Amino acid sequence: MNYAENIVAFNEEAFKRLYDGNYLILLGQLQKKGINKFDAEDLIQEAFLILWRIRNKTEIKNPDSYIRGIINNLTCRFFKDKEKKKLVSSEDSEIDELFDKEQINIDEEILERIDKENNIENALSELKEEGKMNEGKEAIFNNFYREHKSYFEISKELNVSINEIGVTLFRLRNEIRKKILKKGGFE
Repeated sequence: MNYAENIVAFNEEAFKRLYDGNYLILLGQLQKKGINKFDAEDLIQEAFLILWRIRNKTEIKNPDSYIRGIINNLTCRFFKDKEKKKLVSSEDSEIDELFDKEQINIDEEILERIDKENNIENALSELKEEGKMNEGKEAIFNNFYREHKSYFEISKELNVSINEIGVTLFRLRNEIRKKILKKGGFE
């Protein structure tokens, strides 16, 4: 079996080599385009999740090129979304220029981050109380978001499939988002 066939057949070692061999390159490319590390890591994870989902549905002759193509598409979408947000907030920018923007932005970012973290923690506590967050889901959440482990690392450590990790994180994010929006939290 060649490299591409191993990826399609999900030879775990081949997929890990693909991830490890491209991660730093992709991260560097995304950061050169002005994307912060957090967003870049999200884009990379999303790209590999997409590759995982389509691996049997399309012919992948060169997985390295294919993952870079997915990243390029995700990057375009990322910048389009960012541009849409800029257009909405352009009126506010004139007012901001009257103040020391740099310090205000730093303070707002810190407060916003703290507020988001508190909202997320409260939502997680509620999910636990409601019985929607068991130890397995919590372990996946903590490994990914708090310990910044890849799907592959989590899969090995917790002995769960990569697909299950993706589905669990997707569902938890939706549940958390619903709880926060219900209380009037962040957008």
